[in-house]
Amino acid sequence: MKPLFIILILTGLAVAGWQSWTTAESAPNKYQARPVPLDSDETCDALKLLRQLAESTNRLDRCMSPKASPMARLEVLKWASQVGKGAQLELRQAEWRDAYFSVGVKLAGQPDSTRAHYFYMAKGPGGKLQLIGAQN
Repeated sequence: MKPLFIILILTGLAVAGWQSWTTAESAPNKYQARPVPLDSDETCDALKLLRQLAESTNRLDRCMSPKASPMARLEVLKWASQVGKGAQLELRQAEWRDAYFSVGVKLAGQPDSTRAHYFYMAKGPGGKLQLIGAQN
């Protein structure tokens, strides 16, 4: 092959690569966090669900998705036992990531430096939020 053909082929490959790179970068990311106001219906439902769990873990089977892993159940039980009855919960953050709802919760009256517990939820049957995971 002549050097001119090789240069043309390499230039064509570079242009095609550049176009596919810029297209991939500008595509919307469905897992990008979409913040939710802390006074929305979804966050109120999530906080109500977590308060019920803090009061009694007897509701765990109704609140957790059947798809939740055993480790997620253990983390939620551990959190509920640490929080105890009558604890005041406070939302720090809420956001949607694709079909999953993430809620950051801390105990009221604690300094801002204390770590929040994050709970991950998805809509279950009937459109109700169900726990699918936790990160303490």
